[in-house]
Amino acid sequence: ALGNVAPGGSVTKNIVVRANRPFCVTGIVCSDGCLSCPTKERPAKVHILPVTFQAGDASGRIERQLTITTDLGEGAVPVVTVQAQVDDATAVGAAAGRPSAEQSASTR
Repeated sequence: ALGNVAPGGSVTKNIVVRANRPFCVTGIVCSDGCLSCPTKERPAKVHILPVTFQAGDASGRIERQLTITTDLGEGAVPVVTVQAQVDDATAVGAAAGRPSAEQSASTR
């Protein structure tokens, strides 16, 4: 859950991805490009990925599927469902002093 964001605004939250052996994050796939994340080219058993959601002009609840690609092969990381609420009124109050959250995805 990314929380509230104003139309046209953005929010970044961390997703933790773990495996039993070192791996690289080669990219992410989102159907409409509203989610972005840098790759992690240094192998590690745990990666903290800063995922950024860029809201469009439309308001309302947004839900997207985020596929994280790695060098472990296709399907090694489960698909992550990302949710945000795009709203002028609530984004201002929610952004003030709210701590960052982390979500976790594990691989075998």
